[in-house]
Amino acid sequence: ALVGAIIVGPRIGRFEGLVINPMPGHSVVLVALGFFILWFGFFAFNAVSEGGIVGDGFNVENVERAVVNTSLSAVASIISSLFILKIGISRVERVMFGRE
Repeated sequence: ALVGAIIVGPRIGRFEGLVINPMPGHSVVLVALGFFILWFGFFAFNAVSEGGIVGDGFNVENVERAVVNTSLSAVASIISSLFILKIGISRVERVMFGRE
């Protein structure tokens, strides 16, 4: 993958000399849809794999813990991303959060 990325190079129009041009997403609706599909997949996988719903060792507390941990990890990643963006570029781009 690294060799392929080096061969292909950056997107056309991304860099002009030392200036980095922002490239907003083309569809905020598709970004939100992809986010929710991925999050639903995380919830489904973590709950089912942790609980063993059809097995003999089914324990509701393990499923609850897996679902809560999944939700808290998503919230923690959003908050840490906002913090890193705020420190790194001193402003949060509105395009990144779907408000164009």
